[in-house]
Amino acid sequence: MEVALQDAETVAALEVYGSIESGSFLEVYNVGARNEISNREITARILAATGRDENLIRPLPDRLGHDRRYSADCSRLRSLGWAPQVPFAEGLAATVAWNAERRDWWEPIRSGEWRAYYEAQYGGLRSE
Repeated sequence: MEVALQDAETVAALEVYGSIESGSFLEVYNVGARNEISNREITARILAATGRDENLIRPLPDRLGHDRRYSADCSRLRSLGWAPQVPFAEGLAATVAWNAERRDWWEPIRSGEWRAYYEAQYGGLRSE
């Protein structure tokens, strides 16, 4: 799985695209770090960063059509001079710290408050 980048990295990529005239309008510019790490490994790293044990990981059966790998070709954006600036471990630590400091942002999700919002916005949850 290609690791998602920090928001700041994505904004920097958009700034490069917007400031360089050699970019082509309506072209696809993937943003990626070229560092593939499995979901399992990312989960283990998050647990380690939060002081939790890996025994919390519960394997699930594969779903039909499960993708084994996600990888974005970011060469077009890189050809314009962009490259990620934050190493994965540093970005993950910053993300974990941000979430630890902002429980008010994610606790409503755990409480179920999100369900009423979701149903109001999207007409209910689908179970598939």
